[in-house]
Amino acid sequence: MRFLKSKEGLSLIELLVGMALMGLLLAAVVPLLSTMVTITTKGMSNNDLMEEARWTMTVIAQDLSGGTLPNPGQAQITNSLIFQRWDTGWNIATNAGTPISYSIPLDANKVTTNQVCRQVGSGTPYPLTDSNRVLATGLSFTTSANAENVTITLTLANPNNPAQSETVSSTVFFLNNQGKYGEQ
Repeated sequence: MRFLKSKEGLSLIELLVGMALMGLLLAAVVPLLSTMVTITTKGMSNNDLMEEARWTMTVIAQDLSGGTLPNPGQAQITNSLIFQRWDTGWNIATNAGTPISYSIPLDANKVTTNQVCRQVGSGTPYPLTDSNRVLATGLSFTTSANAENVTITLTLANPNNPAQSETVSSTVFFLNNQGKYGEQ
């Protein structure tokens, strides 16, 4: 309190003590801020993964719910799925029509594109995931024996840290040949 009454200023010792206290305070606060930034970055990356996964699963599920498998048979697990929808010219009697497929295709060099793609007929595959935000590292379809439903499992990874990944799964029930949900 001497400096409040005196106009001489701070002594060298008072200045050094103040700087030491400020240094200790900064030494405690800087790692805390660094940890907060790291946690926020990981959280935002995880949000990107989950956002892409939810959107992709919603698109596939809505597409599949209005379709049917062209060749129903035994239960199977595959990394791509081909099915048909009423609105793409599918004919029940001949089981012919334009197939729709979902997969993680390979590029011209036989390297995975790391994108979930939707393809109608022999058209160009349309990517559903953005490889700048997420890497599609796994896509599988488990079809039930009676071809009434399919379970979709999708794994997405962070492109900057592939060890950080999220796997989501959803079961979709197909419409039957009469265009109704449930048993035929």
